[in-house]
Amino acid sequence: MEFQMKWIDVRHELPNDDETVLIFTNETNVFGPNRRLMREHVATFRRGRTATEVAATRRQEFADEYGNNLRPFRWVGDGPCSWFGQEVTHWARIIPPEGVK
Repeated sequence: MEFQMKWIDVRHELPNDDETVLIFTNETNVFGPNRRLMREHVATFRRGRTATEVAATRRQEFADEYGNNLRPFRWVGDGPCSWFGQEVTHWARIIPPEGVK
């Protein structure tokens, strides 16, 4: 059985809060092994609040639309990696291999 991964545009749909997914970024300066541009990462989606909601409470939190984060969500990878909402263009659900639960 052949499986085709389905990339989802963030403008059309977002993952569930705290769901770990594969992301595709618009970064142009991140290099991995062999100096290859790495734009695919595993990250967890974190929903935040809109700029209006942040202004109403006068305090911001990690995933909120505030400062350099132009969207009310953020993507968190392993270790110190994280991406602002606008840095991810597409995402895909991670589906386990057939027969694995």
